[in-house]
Formats: sequence, structure tokens, C-alpha cells
Amino acid sequence: MEEQLPKKRNCKRSKYFDQLRNCSWCEETFWGNRYNKAENQFCGNSCSISSRTKESSFITTSCEACGANIKCWKSLRRQFCSVECRQFSQRTLPRLACPVCKNIFVSNGNEFCSRVCKRQTLIEIKSCKVCQNQFETYKINPYSHCSIICARIGTDRSKEVQQKSFRTKCKNGTIRKSRPELALCECLIRMFGPDNIRTQVQMFGTRIDIHIVHKNVFVEFDGKYWHGLDVQYDQLDLHRKTKFDKDRKLDEAFRGAKLTLIRVVDTGDELQNMTDCLSQLNLL
Repeated sequence: MEEQLPKKRNCKRSKYFDQLRNCSWCEETFWGNRYNKAENQFCGNSCSISSRTKESSFITTSCEACGANIKCWKSLRRQFCSVECRQFSQRTLPRLACPVCKNIFVSNGNEFCSRVCKRQTLIEIKSCKVCQNQFETYKINPYSHCSIICARIGTDRSKEVQQKSFRTKCKNGTIRKSRPELALCECLIRMFGPDNIRTQVQMFGTRIDIHIVHKNVFVEFDGKYWHGLDVQYDQLDLHRKTKFDKDRKLDEAFRGAKLTLIRVVDTGDELQNMTDCLSQLNLL
């Protein structure tokens, strides 16, 4: 005999119930809705209620307010056993222990009991680099001195160290120079002797390339590009404009001090550079 199929539902949506399913509780065959998965699990309300009331569908938890045991469905995950416990938890704030002073306090979303305790976690104790005194500062601050006076002293010391290292480099000849500048310096040393030629002399807050001692003449060796001598002033970028203005201020400083400064422009030819330098020296 052929197996009899279950009767379709007689409703307006019966045209959607055209797919055979097996009930998840009684395992009987029924016409399911192909578009709604929720209606494809059970053949009726009785099977649906029976599946939800079985023992494996429940879990036991404790009330967060009074601590009583609660038996509820797994899908609900209840936190309170009654409406009174839920309302009581909304009226009361949790009591926490401050991680700094260990005092118990009523927390309104705060981790610490006071601003003083919170500040202690944000500061650190450092040692001043100048006077070696201990001082407090915030962790995000890069301060290494306890006061403005110590900061000024530390800056002066760093300048002294820089000047000392610069003098040492001058003696050792480890300062970086261009090849045309080195060639000009060697030519002047052969002409006037090593005792009369000094390099990288500090004058008016800047370094002068060459100082001819017995003539008391200072020589600056300028590259066309970096000193802004290859194009007009309006066509220079910001960096080369700054260098050009700095050179003009240095010329005024030498004229004000009644000292001689000559500028040799690098032409790319070492012989031509030497000829320009000597021609300017002969005119003095």
C-alpha cells in the first residue's frame, strides 16, 4: 500500500506549506513552510510546548541580588529571581575595593575611590639629571629636570658638550666637507702653511669654512644650489630662501665687526675655484 501523506492545512497560506518535514519531538511527518524555518521544527503547539518543558531545556542559576537559585530556560539566562530583586539592584550601587588604598567604596562606574588615588597611578618619581633630587611628574611627560633652573643648566651643559665634540672633530679632521672645498683648503695650506689656515671656525653663531690667520680673512665656500645662487630669489624654495637670508645677515655681521669675509662660489672646476679665491685675496 502506498503511504498516506498528511493532510495540508486549510488556510490562506496553505500554498506555502508544500514541503514535507519530520517533527523534532514526535518525529511524525507534516507539511512544513519552505520559507519559514521556525515553523519547520514541530508539527503543532503540543509538541513545541513539550520540547520546551523537558528537563534538558532548563538550567539553574543564582539571583544576582539575593543569591537564590533560579530554574529557567537556557535561552532566557535570567539574572534575578523576581521583579523586586531586579528593582533593588537598580536602586543600589556596587561596593568595590580601591586598588590603591584598599578602602571599600560605593562605585558609580569609577575604579578608584578618589582623585588622589587615581593620581598616584598616573605619576612617577624621577631623578633630576642636574641636582639628582627626586621629583614627581606624570608618566606621559618627558621631563628630566626638577625645575626651570636645572633645565637651563642642563641645556648649557649639552651645548658645552656639543662645542667640545665639534672642536675635537676639527682637530681630527672628521667633519664632512665637499671635494671642491677640500681641494681649495689644501691649496691654501700649500701656499700659506698649515699654521696660517684654520677650518670650521665659530663666528657669530655659525661655522666659517676657512680662516687665513696672518691676513685675518675668512673664506666661505658656497655651492650654487644650496646657497640659492643658481636662480632668482623669488624662485627659491623655503629652505634655500632661509639659507640665502642667513648668508646676507652673516655678511652684514662681518661688515659691522669690520672683518673681511670673501665668498667663493663653486663652479665645478677646482682650478677656477682657486683662481677666484686668489683674485679676491689680491684685491685686499
